[in-house]
Amino acid sequence: MTSGAAGGSGVCSGVSRVAELMSPNPVTVKEDVLVQDVLDTMALRRIRHVLVVDGERRLVGLVTRGDLTHLATGGEPQAVPVGHVMKRQVATVDAGCCTGEAARYMFRTKRGCLPVVDPERRPVGILTEADFLREFMRAGPGCGCTVQEDDWPRPSRLPG
Repeated sequence: MTSGAAGGSGVCSGVSRVAELMSPNPVTVKEDVLVQDVLDTMALRRIRHVLVVDGERRLVGLVTRGDLTHLATGGEPQAVPVGHVMKRQVATVDAGCCTGEAARYMFRTKRGCLPVVDPERRPVGILTEADFLREFMRAGPGCGCTVQEDDWPRPSRLPG
C-alpha cells in the first residue's frame, strides 16, 4: 500500500492476496466529468466509489457517494467537475498485498475502499468493504441464527 500504508512486498505464504478478492476493472472517470454524471453512474452501477484518472489513466483522485451526496444536499451545484471535489490524497494497495494487511489498514483508517494500482499508478481493481463481506459469506454456512428486522414502533416525537 502507499500513502501511509505498508507495502505489498511482505511474506504472506498461505494467505490470500488482494488480487484474489478485489473487484477488477473499477469504474473510472476523468476530472472534467460533472458531479451529477458521476452520481448517475454510481446509481446505475450500484457502487459507492469511483476512481478519478488523468489522460494517461493514472490515479489522481477518488470520489465516494457519501461525499457527492453531501455536496448535493449542501446546495452546491451538481454541474461542478468532479476534479474540484475529489479526494486527491488516496491510499492505494498493490495486488500482491495480503488481504489481512489491507483489511487492517482499511479498518484502522476507516476507509471504505482501497484502489488497487499497478507500478505506474494505473487502477487495476478496487478493494471494498463489500469484497470482504462477500468473501466472508463464501467461507461457509451460517450458524442458523436469524437476523430480526427492526419493526418495533418508534415514537413520533420525543416526550417533553
